[in-house]
Amino acid sequence: MTREGAAQILSLFLLEDVDNNRNYYEGSHDITFVGSHFAVRCRDSGIIHTFKVDLVPSDLPAHEWISAFEGQEWL
Repeated sequence: MTREGAAQILSLFLLEDVDNNRNYYEGSHDITFVGSHFAVRCRDSGIIHTFKVDLVPSDLPAHEWISAFEGQEWL
């Protein structure tokens, strides 16, 4: 498993799982976290990659947020 592959798995865990309520790699990879620090382990190889996820204020333009909110019937 490459670092890029591990990052993709973590991204799917953090974003796709929330969006689709599914973890596509739950049969082959483990994910754990301590605060904002995450680790992805490949069960077959034992390779572990670690990441830190920082939540920062969004810089998405307001008009894009408004479109998203309208599409999700928030407004």
